[in-house]
Amino acid sequence: MADEYPEYKDYAALAGFIDTVEPFKKLVNEMFGKLDGVALFYGRVIWASADAEEGTFNAHRFLAEEERFDGWTFLATGIWFPDRGEGFYAEGVEDIGEVPVSLAPKVYIQLANREDDSLTAVEGQPEGDWYRINSDFFTFRDIATFPPEPADAAGAILDWVEVEGAKLKSLLAR
Repeated sequence: MADEYPEYKDYAALAGFIDTVEPFKKLVNEMFGKLDGVALFYGRVIWASADAEEGTFNAHRFLAEEERFDGWTFLATGIWFPDRGEGFYAEGVEDIGEVPVSLAPKVYIQLANREDDSLTAVEGQPEGDWYRINSDFFTFRDIATFPPEPADAAGAILDWVEVEGAKLKSLLAR
């Protein structure tokens, strides 16, 4: 998709995106801020941006290499659109949970590596609704489960990221 150029209709979609992107960037960047201290990082944060292949709008940062994983391991958080991209973790979640992943937008946290099964040396799993898919760690929650008022929803999302991030931090501290 990166070698394609926009069609005429895509310019209208971009105009709509420009009008709405700032609040999403603010939320996703603040979500990543709630993950500060989960692990030792290497390099800068890649601030909120869209990933069409994944169907996400996310921020991420690489972790400092350690005995259990290499320098291509990263922590990400953002908004996942299961009806976009190439599926992201939907199939893996469905295989583990034996329940279809709804197409509703979701917030998520991901500890992953660009290579499958690269995190097998990280033992255990955070408590709660965390999944291990190809050795990656992944959790999500439907946005519709948060309060409808925008400020209340953002506050609840940030609280959720902080709580789930603490679970991941505890696992990585072992």
